[in-house]
Amino acid sequence: KEINDDELMEKSWRNVPFDTAREELAKKFQEETKNVESQVREKYEVEAEDHWEKFYVKNKGKFFKDRNYLDTQFAELKLDEEGKSKMNGWKVMEVGCGTGCTLFPMLESHPDTFFYVFDFSKEAVEVLKQNEKYDEKKCKAFVCDVNTQSLPDFIEPESLDMIIMVFVLSAINPDDMNAVLQKLYKVI
Repeated sequence: KEINDDELMEKSWRNVPFDTAREELAKKFQEETKNVESQVREKYEVEAEDHWEKFYVKNKGKFFKDRNYLDTQFAELKLDEEGKSKMNGWKVMEVGCGTGCTLFPMLESHPDTFFYVFDFSKEAVEVLKQNEKYDEKKCKAFVCDVNTQSLPDFIEPESLDMIIMVFVLSAINPDDMNAVLQKLYKVI
């Protein structure tokens, strides 16, 4: 089914007003979560990779559904009137690619775009590479912890047209977000 712009905006969170009640709820949540013991936080940060590895060993590529909706939710990803990509020749990087739930739908709708995709889970990247849709002529998948490692040298400064991060910032300690975003900003 085709989704027109009115339907798209109706289903989008972009137009949801952030009223006083929502603001108070957000402040309350922020206050409640601010006091998480640093030892607990550090434990989960240190063990995060192990938890994700176990998750992907158990679930492979069967847990998350393909994100076929991205083309309808973001104007930059929308296809033109003829159903063609506006991103021909672009280089796009996805941070936290998992097993390819974003990559594979994007490859389908944007076939002339090259994708660099990475995750800090070796198992997730391995599952992604084993997918029959994975094509090294159209994408390069690799393992990287954006929080603690540099991006590889083959991603040069100011070489990308777009960076996609779906549910990634929520997994990064707020104290580290600025450094991570600065690192990514250098390549776009």
